[in-house]
Amino acid sequence: MTSREQEQADEVQGEDSAREAALSDQIEDNGLGGVARVMEFVGKGVEANMEGLFNTFRIGNKWADVQPMEILDINVRDSMDDEPRRPDSNADHAVPIVMSVHVGELGDMLQMHVGLNHGVRGQAMPEDKRLELRRILRKAYGRVLDESKCVVVYIARFPV
Repeated sequence: MTSREQEQADEVQGEDSAREAALSDQIEDNGLGGVARVMEFVGKGVEANMEGLFNTFRIGNKWADVQPMEILDINVRDSMDDEPRRPDSNADHAVPIVMSVHVGELGDMLQMHVGLNHGVRGQAMPEDKRLELRRILRKAYGRVLDESKCVVVYIARFPV
């Protein structure tokens, strides 16, 4: 490895360490009890694909101001009539952390971000995923158009 390649590798490692330190500081500062926002997911078995990196689509502006590295509290319900609860999964003690946020029109967001959506991970073809996610969003929000304002939040759930 040349000295330039070594410098670049050291720089990347330093950036990774800084990110890990910032994450550790935020977890420590929040104590996981001082979480700023609760994100709710509704649907039978909705938590099945909420491990590792995934995204969620939200219509409107409510989630547009969530920030990367913000720690969330996640609640799930099988239906709106049920009480909210923590996700049942192998990642029971996982910390949900916002990785990135994308804002735009629904049609564009579906083209770019449907692949990692927790609600359609089981679909094989991208077009099937887009159609299914559109159906889910219509059920949750009523009438949705390609021009509807949409926020896509990428979340990672890391074991503590």
